[in-house]
Amino acid sequence: MQNMAGSPDGIPEKGIVCLGPFRVSASHQEVAAFRRETGWPEDEKSADMQVPHTFPMRWLSAPGIRAVIEARVKEAGGVAFHESQSFTYEKPLVVDQDYLLTAEASRQENPSRLILRVSVVSLSGQPFLQLETILRIVSPAEATP
Repeated sequence: MQNMAGSPDGIPEKGIVCLGPFRVSASHQEVAAFRRETGWPEDEKSADMQVPHTFPMRWLSAPGIRAVIEARVKEAGGVAFHESQSFTYEKPLVVDQDYLLTAEASRQENPSRLILRVSVVSLSGQPFLQLETILRIVSPAEATP
């Protein structure tokens, strides 16, 4: 589904693509691997292992989301660079729990950006997290910002 909307800062966005819901998981194995790879202290055997606040970024590489990101960047004719991300938690994620993720992907001009706004809720619909990731799209022909 696509529609047109403006961004919160008033800069026009190009067609918003709505994605999901996708069922995602904070499985013990994946959380433990993420903790190791990002330098968190070892507590992999702990039953109450903390899920790092940046862990949901892994979910953005799911095939249904990644395909849209790649298509929007290709459509823009450039290369994507990570510009910013923010996480707003209602509650911390819990290890070995499943969640539902929905996302909106939109393009912004001047400067060219791809903006992903993600919502994560429990299977019963209870809100857990809002995250936003902004990718700056730079054309190989233009000067770097």
